[in-house]
Amino acid sequence: MMPGKPVGCIVLLLLLWLPVCAGRLEALPAVVASADGFEVTREQVLARLRQAGTPAAGEDAELLHRVRAAVDAEIYFHVIDLMLAEEGIVPSAASAREYVRKLEALLPHGAAGKVREELENLAGRREFQINAALHTYFSRRAPGVLAVSNREIENAYRLNQERFLLPERLELAIIQIPLSRPDARSVAGSVRARLLQGENFDRVAAEVNPEGVTLPAEELFEALEKSGRRLEVNDVAPVLELGEFLAVVKVRGKVPARFIPLEQAAPYLRSRLEASRVGQALETELRRRLAGMKINYFLQFNDGTGETQ
Repeated sequence: MMPGKPVGCIVLLLLLWLPVCAGRLEALPAVVASADGFEVTREQVLARLRQAGTPAAGEDAELLHRVRAAVDAEIYFHVIDLMLAEEGIVPSAASAREYVRKLEALLPHGAAGKVREELENLAGRREFQINAALHTYFSRRAPGVLAVSNREIENAYRLNQERFLLPERLELAIIQIPLSRPDARSVAGSVRARLLQGENFDRVAAEVNPEGVTLPAEELFEALEKSGRRLEVNDVAPVLELGEFLAVVKVRGKVPARFIPLEQAAPYLRSRLEASRVGQALETELRRRLAGMKINYFLQFNDGTGETQ
């Protein structure tokens, strides 16, 4: 028998935990449902429902509705586990981070940092881990159900174009001085003073930092942004301390803000749009599998009220 409630998007399934009257639920049988030998226990339902926080009282009909939703969710996740096991896929933070790294690799060079930060934050969420695993599953089993057209990609780009806006960037000239050098701070101050007086940057750099710069450009940009000081062309920033180095930075020029072209953003957008297809593909596959399962519910309280089927 197929669960009576329609199967929803995976994200909605993950939000089914609702506050319930714990005392009344203790009157449910130890096993509240079975699906082809898989048993859903009262403890599993209680654990799922209590995740919302403090239990709250409710009428029996409302309580049963909530229990039924939680039972169905347990069955859905059981079927999802079986699906993923068929492909040897185990949802985890590590696999989600690997999925995120693949998405990041598709980001155009210089893509806005907020996109990368959002992806990193998602990796720690259980629902994202499951969605990432399901994306891998359908990519292997039925790639056609995730297919995205070029028109859809272009529409997504137009609707989210601000996410592909590269802000104005500075062209920097950098001299780094290792903090291990005893006179590092006085040398950095002297170098900055010489540059402020108009001395040729390349000549000073050749004298003080002949080995060249190894500091990551992104760290320098972040440090300058955090300083809150707006720099113009030919300005010399205050001395920055970055890890094991001091940095003296001069602004050589500015690159105007610009949008990443569609053709560069397309691979990333395709992957994200494919991921958005996972919910629909999952619903179809769950319906197919559940239709062939024998599912019984034992949602009857000890006093005889409730329902079984």
